Amino acid sequence: MTLLHPYGRKLALQASLTLIGLIVLCHAGLRVLAREGAGWSGMEMLWAAVGCALIVLGLTLDFAPISLSLAAGSTMGSILLALIVLEILGLDPVQTVKRTWIRLFPPSIGIWRFDLQYGYRHAPGAVGRHILPDRTVTYTIDGGGFRVTPDPLDSKGRIVCLGCSFSFGWGVEDSECYPHVLGTKYWNEFKIRNRAVSGWGTVHAFLALQDELTEQDPPRLVLYGWIPNHRMRNFIRRGWVSDLQRGGLRLIPWNGRESEAVSSFPNRKHPHFELEKGRLVFKGVVGEEDLAEDPPDLIRKEIDLTRAFLREMNGRTRERSIPFIVIALPIGKVTLPDEARMDQGVPEYVQDLIAEEGLPWLDASSADRGSIPGDGHPNAATHATLADFIATSTPVLSLLNPSAGPEDAAGR
Repeated sequence: MTLLHPYGRKLALQASLTLIGLIVLCHAGLRVLAREGAGWSGMEMLWAAVGCALIVLGLTLDFAPISLSLAAGSTMGSILLALIVLEILGLDPVQTVKRTWIRLFPPSIGIWRFDLQYGYRHAPGAVGRHILPDRTVTYTIDGGGFRVTPDPLDSKGRIVCLGCSFSFGWGVEDSECYPHVLGTKYWNEFKIRNRAVSGWGTVHAFLALQDELTEQDPPRLVLYGWIPNHRMRNFIRRGWVSDLQRGGLRLIPWNGRESEAVSSFPNRKHPHFELEKGRLVFKGVVGEEDLAEDPPDLIRKEIDLTRAFLREMNGRTRERSIPFIVIALPIGKVTLPDEARMDQGVPEYVQDLIAEEGLPWLDASSADRGSIPGDGHPNAATHATLADFIATSTPVLSLLNPSAGPEDAAGR
């Protein structure tokens, strides 16, 4: 049996590498086209890089010793085999590295400042860039300290959105979060004010509503975006306050009137309320260093405070004839702490508020259309569907336009 001449083996290797490289490069391109060209993912760029390397290697083998050519070909073959295995397993090493890096070294987004009432809030005029594993998004805060939304030419009033990161639009662009979509596509005759801030709970929504009610012109409608985690943010749970200060979301220097008094506070604080004789009493803002161990009746305190905040919000808006509704947002793939599972759906501790005190409650969980990769917050598709769900739901339409009949409401 005659073995192939070394030079012949080199030519065969050269042709094989070039052909395989072209196939790999085409595979990468077809993956992108299959997703309708929505940009190149890390895995696709890796496939393309390997394909280009194989082609270059195949074309330059004439200038390398045979032993080096065989070693290079063997190495590229091993890399290609590893990529095929990763593809079969559905793993993306590029995204894994990015996510690990972001978790170890969280970026300083730079849109929050200390506040003597809320603990922290948005800095007016701030602009932050959030680096995600698959893309980078921009957070733009307007002059009032709220995430930007469209300004109508002739406003008929404002609609206020309260809540946390799910309403703020964590991980999506300014124009993609549901308050912005509401103002662009559905309620462009109103100014939508997005007062939501990442990490806030019902306690912050209550404080924000208080501020709204001090303005000369009351809101036309108030929407509070609820998620199951809020109850655990409504007291001074040590684990949550600790997470606030260690979560990598550092505050930025602020030149407001209170800056000198709080210059020693580099991290986020949390508002502390207590119920005294059935009344909500504000005790100031606290950090981890201010807290001892959690009280044995922690969950009961959180439930009682959550009920009190919701009751006050419902009562105060009703006194002013301001439509108000709680919207249970879709939580997608968010992994809830075991203690938050009692807060899913319609929590038992608010059912009597709904039944006996008329607390408006809308379940929007059916609007889930997916989450941000590796994060769990709603993606742009969920925000768009959520805006449509809210804007076309009969309970919201009847609150916003109570004089309209069912046919008028459905046609808005």
